Order: sequence, then C-alpha cells, then structure tokens
Amino acid sequence: MSNESEKPMTWDYRVVHHDTDPDNEWYAIHEVYFEGDTVMGATQLPVGVLADTAEGLYGCMSRMRDAMKHPPLRLSELAQFWGETQPPS
Repeated sequence: MSNESEKPMTWDYRVVHHDTDPDNEWYAIHEVYFEGDTVMGATQLPVGVLADTAEGLYGCMSRMRDAMKHPPLRLSELAQFWGETQPPS
C-alpha cells in the first residue's frame, strides 16, 4: 500500500553547470529526477538529442529548450548522488 503523502518520482531536463574544475567550466543538459520540487538524482553525463521519429526529436528538443527556463543546477551539488564516482568535467 502506498503512502498518500509520498510524491511520485518524476524527471525533466535541466541545465547543469559543470563547475568542478575552475579551469574548465561548462554547461550541459542532464536528466534530473525529482520528488515534488526536491532533486533526488541526475544523470552523471549530459544527455544527447535522439528519438525514434522526427516528431519525437522535436518533442525532446522542446523539453530541452524548456530547461533553459530554470536556473542552472551545479554539478558540484549533484555529485552527492553518485558517491565516490565523479563524472568527467
């Protein structure tokens, strides 16, 4: 039986500031996982744009464009979800 107060896990694209190397900072799109408004995880590596159809590709790119409406997340803060394994900077 599920708890009514539990929020479902969802995901969306977000811009992530790769800030772990001050000499090589950059931005990329990642999938980020949420429970409500709380970040619960993220892909270690940026995601590519791919789909099975042209319409699917348009939808993917549209969602990625919507990621620009949110403040960038910092890779250094997301690293807690990966333990000792750090993504490449």
